[in-house]
Amino acid sequence: MEYLIGIVVFGGIILTSMVKILNDWERGVVLRLGRAVDVRGPGLIILIPFVERMIKLDTRTITMDVKPQDVITKDNVSMQVNAVVYFKVVSPMEAITKIEDYYFATSQLAQTTLRSVSGQFPLDDILEHRAEGEVQRAQKLAEASNTMANTPSALQLAYMQTLTEIAGDKSNTIIFPLPLDLFEHLMKKPKN
Repeated sequence: MEYLIGIVVFGGIILTSMVKILNDWERGVVLRLGRAVDVRGPGLIILIPFVERMIKLDTRTITMDVKPQDVITKDNVSMQVNAVVYFKVVSPMEAITKIEDYYFATSQLAQTTLRSVSGQFPLDDILEHRAEGEVQRAQKLAEASNTMANTPSALQLAYMQTLTEIAGDKSNTIIFPLPLDLFEHLMKKPKN
C-alpha cells in the first residue's frame, strides 16, 4: 500500500513538472539541460521532466515609476524630476539570455536617461516645456467639457463610466449623488 502511495506521489510530481499552462499574455523560454532552446506559449506546454524547465515572462505593457532623480540643469540649478516608463518584452528569448534582469536594467536605463536629458537644458526651458504641457492639457479638458455640455447623454455616459471604474475597486466606498430635483415632488407638503 505504501509502495502505491509513493508511486502516485512521484507520478504527481512528474506530471506537475511536465505540464504548464500559460495565459494569453505569457510566454515561456524553455531551457533544456541549461540551454535556451525555444519560446513557447500561450496555452498548454509539455516539458520533458528533469531535462527541461521553463522561465515565464509577461508580454503585456509594463508601467514603471521612475524614482525621483536629483538633477543639475545646464544652468547649474538643482532640482528633482521623476518620470513614468512604459515598456514591454518583444523578444522573450533575448530578455532571458542577453541580460541578467531586464526589469532592473530598464529601471536603471530610465533613471540614467532622465538625469542625462534633464541636465542638457536650462531650468527656464524645462519650466516652459511643462507650462506648454499644462496649457495643452487645459485645452483638451476645455474641448471635452464643451462637447459634453452640448451633448447631455455624453455627460451621463461619462458619469456612469466613472462610477463603473470606481466600483471595480472594492476598497472604496461609493457615494452616489442624485440631483435633488428628482425628489422635489416627494419633499413638497400635501395641501389640505
